[in-house]
Amino acid sequence: MIFLCLLSETSVLIFVRCRVSFIFGIITCLAGFSGVALGMLAAKRLRPRSPRADPLVCAFGLISGAPFLLLCLVLSRYQTVLTWVSHGFLLYFCYISYPLPLSSSSVWNSLPESVQASPSLQVFRSRLKTELLPGRTAALTKSISLH
Repeated sequence: MIFLCLLSETSVLIFVRCRVSFIFGIITCLAGFSGVALGMLAAKRLRPRSPRADPLVCAFGLISGAPFLLLCLVLSRYQTVLTWVSHGFLLYFCYISYPLPLSSSSVWNSLPESVQASPSLQVFRSRLKTELLPGRTAALTKSISLH
């Protein structure tokens, strides 16, 4: 891409635009591959220790990326190189949380058909509570009928 821009026009502005796109693409690819791999491995290793491993890895990635977003916004006016570095770390930490949606499809598929086929959010919540907490629902119904 950078070579096509150099051949098509010799303008400095076109060269700078292509260079920025090229740098942005490289940073995004590197951060994406390494962040997704780390997030997947971290969640996989934490699952035997905690049933909430996926949300914990997701929260870690998003909370860790927030300071780098601030750095990107502050440094963009003064330091281009540091902005690129902080942008790379921001993408890296955000991509750590990417494997969570990949595993959520298996959670959805494990739900009963009646819960999956709910026509509205309220019905979904009600059916999900009924499926997940059958003992509590029965005890609550029994205590209401006694009074």
